[in-house]
Amino acid sequence: MRQVNKVKPNFTDTGAGVPIVFLHAFPLSGAMWADAVKRSVEAGYRAVTIDYPGFGKTVGEIESIESIADATLDLLQELGIDKAIFCGLSMGGYVFFEILRKRPGIVLGALLCDTTHEADSDSKRSERSAIAASITEDGLPDFRKDLFDSMVSSEIAEVAPERIERLMELSSDATVEGIRTAQLAMGARKSSEPLLSEIDFPACLIFGRDDAMLPAGTIMHELIPGSSLCILEDCGHFSAIEAPGSFNKILTDFLCENSESWTKM
Repeated sequence: MRQVNKVKPNFTDTGAGVPIVFLHAFPLSGAMWADAVKRSVEAGYRAVTIDYPGFGKTVGEIESIESIADATLDLLQELGIDKAIFCGLSMGGYVFFEILRKRPGIVLGALLCDTTHEADSDSKRSERSAIAASITEDGLPDFRKDLFDSMVSSEIAEVAPERIERLMELSSDATVEGIRTAQLAMGARKSSEPLLSEIDFPACLIFGRDDAMLPAGTIMHELIPGSSLCILEDCGHFSAIEAPGSFNKILTDFLCENSESWTKM
C-alpha cells in the first residue's frame, strides 16, 4: 500500500457487508465516527475509518488532499474493497472529491456533510497560511478551543457543553505538523464543481443550520442530480458530533432507502 509521506495510515475495519468508508473532519480523527460505525455495522455494513497524517494515531504530515485520497484508495485496495459508500465531513468531503476525481467507479453512494465543492478564496487561503505559520505546540489547545467555539452551534454549546469537550478529546492527538500541513493542503485544493453534475449514484447532503458552509450545501444539492439535503436545526459545522442522534438516523435511513442500489451498481 502507498504510504503518506512513507507512513502507513492508521485505520479501523469493522463488520461485514457493503463497505462504508468514513473520512474525518479537521482537526479530528477517524474516532469521530465511533457512533456512526456502530450504527452502520448493526445495519449490516462494513465500516472503514482512516486517520490522516498528524491526526489520531497516524504520525507525519499531509502532502496534499490528493495524497490522502491516494492513501485511502491504496488502503481500500489492500482490504480488497473495489466498491464502497463514502461519508465525509468537512475536510473529509474534500478527500472524497479527490477520490471521485481519481476513481469514480469505486463510489456506490456518498454522504457529504458540512463540506464544500468550492476552492478557497484568496482571503481564506491567506488565513490558512497565517495559521500554518503561527501555530505552536503551546498554542494548540487554544487554537482548537477557539475553532470549536466559532464553528459549533451556540445552542449546542449552551445545552450540551460535553460535545465541545468531545471535540477537544477527538482533536487531542492532532500535532503542530498535522494542523500546519492540513491548513496548507486545504488551501491548495481545487474546485470540485465540475464533478457534481456527473454524479450518478445516491447522494445525501447533511448540514447544520448554523454551519457557514450551508449555502455551499444548497448549491451542491441543486447541482447533484437526485440528491437529498438534510438540515439539522440548532447544529453547526460538526454535525456528526453536535447532533449524533439525528445524524445517525439520516445515515441509516439513507443506507436502508438505497440498499437495492448497492447491489445493482
